[in-house]
Amino acid sequence: MAEIKRYILKRLEVLAEQAKPLAKPNPGVSALVVQNREILSEGRTQETKHAEVQALEGLKKIQKYSAKEADLYISLTPCSFYGKTPPCTDAIIKSGIRYVHAALYDPDERLQAEGDSVALLAKQGIKLSYSFPLEYCLRIFFLNIDYFFRQRYKQPFVTLKYAMTLDGRMAALDGRSKWISSLAARSAAAKQRALVDVVWIGARTFLLDNPRLKAEAKPQEKLSEKQRKQSLKGDFPSLKNPAKPLKEPKAIVFLDRDFSEAECQKLLDQKYQLLGSERKRLLWLVQKDFTQALKLAESEGIEIFQYPAKILKQASAFFDFVCLLSAKFSWNSIYVEGGSRTLFRFREAGLFHKADVYMSFSFFRSQAGDGGLIPFSQASLQKKSKQSKKDVDIKAEVSSITDLQLSSIHIENFGNEGLLVRGYTPLAKVTELCQLVIPNFDKQKTKS
Repeated sequence: MAEIKRYILKRLEVLAEQAKPLAKPNPGVSALVVQNREILSEGRTQETKHAEVQALEGLKKIQKYSAKEADLYISLTPCSFYGKTPPCTDAIIKSGIRYVHAALYDPDERLQAEGDSVALLAKQGIKLSYSFPLEYCLRIFFLNIDYFFRQRYKQPFVTLKYAMTLDGRMAALDGRSKWISSLAARSAAAKQRALVDVVWIGARTFLLDNPRLKAEAKPQEKLSEKQRKQSLKGDFPSLKNPAKPLKEPKAIVFLDRDFSEAECQKLLDQKYQLLGSERKRLLWLVQKDFTQALKLAESEGIEIFQYPAKILKQASAFFDFVCLLSAKFSWNSIYVEGGSRTLFRFREAGLFHKADVYMSFSFFRSQAGDGGLIPFSQASLQKKSKQSKKDVDIKAEVSSITDLQLSSIHIENFGNEGLLVRGYTPLAKVTELCQLVIPNFDKQKTKS
């Protein structure tokens, strides 16, 4: 593959990564217009404008532009339906471009309902082809796996994130040991928050840790002067202006019990961070009889959503509730940050698709009678009610997967301060999704 081709792929990847925090819950999509091996214009999906449209609009500033000689490269099939924006296929047709190269299929059912993009463009004499290398397709796939998963299975894509010591402890039994992971690890976790719709914690974690749950932007990659001179002839706003502010994830606090009066007073006296300027993105999940929590929420203007008591006792009811919330608020992804009981609820319900495990190169310093808290602890969970058939089915599916073996594992080393182990469980159905959205996946995989 020629160097300019590799650069096109790299630039598309960088733009897609930049788009993801701005476009969510839409996928991070990128687009380039290339003529005579030179990039004329580029785009990345944002909340109000798709990547293709942005790239095509950039051509208005290009003097030496010939539609018949230009190619449009995009990381996902262009949409052919009206959503928040008009169809991108309309903009492509109006531009006069004759060749479009897409990396991945979009599984959105509306594409089939409104007409296949390949057929629509073909009627106008425009060829839409899928010829990107597998290595590139996989990187864009994992960037947007939450979008593909929810489109296909109508469930949110759930990542369970936790930090632990070498002997497998998260904290002391009373919740002490707030920081197990290093500063570098916490920064890495904040960058992951920028890619998700929701960060979910339990009431105990909220009370003990007073977290902010803020996202952090990934540094933008700067182009070398050689790359600019050799490859870029257009005027790219995204290269000259700083990225737009991140779309911070919704902060969910799941209350499995009511707060006491003393705890409510503590939240006010200590000026909890999520009750300050971050309050607008806070959502408490409560029961209707949690009088103290409801009273505080009303006085402080905290958004609430009530849940039925049965979800504390039935895995299937918890599963259905999480899926209901995902559909109601259009969440593709949920990033669960603890505590131990909250992690257990998601795993027990079969909502465990990805693991982010931050390992500290240390051992838990035990006190008398305190062996430390382990991940996925069932301690203090309410007594379960009689299992429904769906509970049994969920348990059977989860238990049939031996130890929930991870695949597509990524390890990030933080030097002497620990490491991150990231991987996908069989519940993520990675291979099935790849077969759905990556053109000729099985054939390309065999060749590679």
